Amino acid sequence: MDRPFSRYRSYEPDEAEPGSDGRVLRNKLGITDPDLMQAIEENALEKIYMQRSEDMESEASVTCEVIKG
Repeated sequence: MDRPFSRYRSYEPDEAEPGSDGRVLRNKLGITDPDLMQAIEENALEKIYMQRSEDMESEASVTCEVIKG
């Protein structure tokens, strides 16, 4: 059962990756599986967090600006 406001449910046909049944937004990797897309997004976020945290002082706050670099 689809959740009505899932980030993997697109309500505009041209926004969804072809073959994803509207569950994944268009992406440069052509990924159609929402679970795979979530794993890739989580991995990318963890990677950037680790890179940025190495440059931060231990007392620094993690903000969107810090993550964006």
